[in-house]
Amino acid sequence: MPRGNYNITAVKPGYVDGAHGRTRPGGPSTPLAIKDGEGRGDVVLRLWRHAAISGVVSDESGERQVGVQVRAYRRTSAGGRRRFVPAGVASTDDRGIYRIGTLTPGDYIVGTAPRHLSVPLSLMRDGGLESQQMAAELTGRGGALVVRDAGYVLGPGSPTPPPPAGGRLVVYPPIYHPSAPAGEAASVIPLLPGQDHDGADIQIAPVPSVSVAGFIMGPDGPVTATPVRLVPAGAMEVLGAGDGLSTITDRQGGGFIFPAVPSGYYTLKLNRGLSSGFPGRGGIEPAVIWVDLPLTVDTEDIENLGVTANAGIRISGRFEFEGNPSRPRGSLQNVQITILPADLAAGTLERPVVARPNGFGEFTSPPLPGGRYYVRVADSPAGWMFKAATVEGRDVADTPLTLSSDTTNVTIEFTDRWSGLGGRVQVDRGPATDAAVVVFPTDIDAWGSSGQFSRRLRMTRVAAGGEYSFNLPAGDYYVIAIPDEQAADWQDLDFLEEASREAIRVRIDDGERKLQDVRLGVTR
Repeated sequence: MPRGNYNITAVKPGYVDGAHGRTRPGGPSTPLAIKDGEGRGDVVLRLWRHAAISGVVSDESGERQVGVQVRAYRRTSAGGRRRFVPAGVASTDDRGIYRIGTLTPGDYIVGTAPRHLSVPLSLMRDGGLESQQMAAELTGRGGALVVRDAGYVLGPGSPTPPPPAGGRLVVYPPIYHPSAPAGEAASVIPLLPGQDHDGADIQIAPVPSVSVAGFIMGPDGPVTATPVRLVPAGAMEVLGAGDGLSTITDRQGGGFIFPAVPSGYYTLKLNRGLSSGFPGRGGIEPAVIWVDLPLTVDTEDIENLGVTANAGIRISGRFEFEGNPSRPRGSLQNVQITILPADLAAGTLERPVVARPNGFGEFTSPPLPGGRYYVRVADSPAGWMFKAATVEGRDVADTPLTLSSDTTNVTIEFTDRWSGLGGRVQVDRGPATDAAVVVFPTDIDAWGSSGQFSRRLRMTRVAAGGEYSFNLPAGDYYVIAIPDEQAADWQDLDFLEEASREAIRVRIDDGERKLQDVRLGVTR
């Protein structure tokens, strides 16, 4: 083999992939450096056996349920916030037993995730492609009900509810092991490599429902043939694109109906015409409209609910450069301004939007739905460091901007005085090749408010000689070195709280490259 750095991976059925330098399932790998004429016979690639969860699904009378879909959600942390992401799915067999295998070791919750669909009958006849697809899903399986002017059916794997009671539909809402109605009350199941966890039973119970009906008016009149969702409010972030209550507005007056909604607190959501910011067909930018309406559903039907859909909102501003005015800035049109949603709950915009400046450093984003956003730059002009994105003195790269109307005064600041932190991880003997270094703000409030891909909450694996390095904005930080195998939850609030007790505190000034060696520590 010629000299160079090589990435080496190992794949085996029934195991999580391994790679050179990987010390934990799904963790980062490190390249293997090969010199001219060098032979290596000491390379070790670790693999971890998949885990599994199984249990029984029964109803309120103890009757085992057949064909009910159960999902496993793996716990992750980003920017100090926990969320659960879909990791596996299985349906109960003729004994009411489910088993979800091929799970990466970690922490999980499991639960049923029924999907409720309804489509206006008029759209089932003459709607567009999306409504026709929903209509095909409705008519393609038995048991569809006609409720007023809509077709209504439960999605695949949903428990079959009892007959209507008192003229109202009865439904099985989502339930998490053992019998929790919301994700935050679910029992968390820790899975070790190769573990087969049995007994994650789920008991479901039917609840009465009411109908929610109304109409949606946008800037140009009725909002027709557009998907609408009801998302449970105030719940832990359990991400699942297909979960919840879905319908679509009709083609006449923008009317909608959710035929079977359990009592509770919801948010009515609609997002149409969203763009990534990259040119589409013909360079035409779609018109964006959005709804984000809190809604309380009690024990009575809601009729003729008037909903106003808002036009998309834009973020605009300009670049400022702090430093040597003669330093080249390159082609500013190649810089990407990334606008990231701060809230990733189901039914929200879940992908970043990109804005590009003109040659003078002035930019305007594509239209966005209202919400909270971070404004960041990942690829600064060569030789310049992204310093801040400020609105009225507040840095919205780290604290989200609440967007309810057009914002025109964003200043994106670059500096040629780079700041950061570096050093070496010290151990009693030899280089700390399997260490990870975590740096995070001393401000506790910032741990959970900086979102995904935070500039101030960072982790890196050390180099072959134990060195580490970060580019960081000026500020006060904690820094700690730990074995990488303990770093899976490095963005979790509990981890950060414990790590802060042992970490070294450092201050980085504008333009300062702080040097700080750290000793390898241990967290539990």
